[in-house]
Amino acid sequence: MTRITFDKFNENNLRLFILSSARNESYWPKTALAQTVTWLNSDDPLNRRFAYILNAANGAVYGSNMGMPFWVMVDCGLMPGGYFGVMGPAKLLPPKLRALIDDNLAIMQPPSGTQGESLQAPLTDDEIIPLAESCAIPATEDKTVIAYSLYSLVPGLGVIAKAAMLSAYRKMGLKYQIGIGQFDNPSFRIHTRFGALEILNFSVPLHSLAHKTLYYRLTIPSEKDLQKIVRGETEIFRARNTPEQIPCDHHVRRETFNARRAAGTHQYYLVAPGLDTKAQNNFILEVANKTRTKK
Repeated sequence: MTRITFDKFNENNLRLFILSSARNESYWPKTALAQTVTWLNSDDPLNRRFAYILNAANGAVYGSNMGMPFWVMVDCGLMPGGYFGVMGPAKLLPPKLRALIDDNLAIMQPPSGTQGESLQAPLTDDEIIPLAESCAIPATEDKTVIAYSLYSLVPGLGVIAKAAMLSAYRKMGLKYQIGIGQFDNPSFRIHTRFGALEILNFSVPLHSLAHKTLYYRLTIPSEKDLQKIVRGETEIFRARNTPEQIPCDHHVRRETFNARRAAGTHQYYLVAPGLDTKAQNNFILEVANKTRTKK
């Protein structure tokens, strides 16, 4: 399928959106990436179908074991933060992915008190749907946001969705983004477009996919750089040393890295391109911390 670039954004009837609870409306910036952001109140029944499709699409991308129950979508997404993304006509979807979303819509359990028939209907060509989505919520750390969901149903839109989310939070005064992801997730090819990802831990023991999950920190680029990134005009981070290519399932190597990181002797970064999808290798940069000698 043809990749949609930022310069063709308006030609494809695409718009940025933020789906969030009404209580948050006054806090969100009205623009991101020099584009107007369409506000969608998740508490309004008129936006229920849009939210339902977003949930179904998220499940289609991540699979049944990682799809969001509606209470998670509300309690952990819409209330404390919001879902940023790109909205556009369903006819832009690849046929196989569209069919999978239709299947998910048909079998998903509608929220209590709603009319399931209208929510579960198949997509129509001109229906405006969330084609890409990036969700983040404020963290306990100062000036930090935690991103926990990213999908793109059309090539090229994932980086725009994430950039819009980062743009909005940066305008709100935040400087850092924490992320949680799996080593074999192709989305790291998007995440590393925004800079080197400092790996804070090579494992997340309580995660459903603990054996391959990490969490990282990203310094949010400036608004100017975010606009350059979505246009493909800049490379935020270029490693001075050649990063090591580590197989996604190399648990022993990751345990060694984690021990060095915990000891404070080294720092580790996941860098572009993030993941070699054919070889299933991650690009990990090891940086030795400078040691001070006593005089």
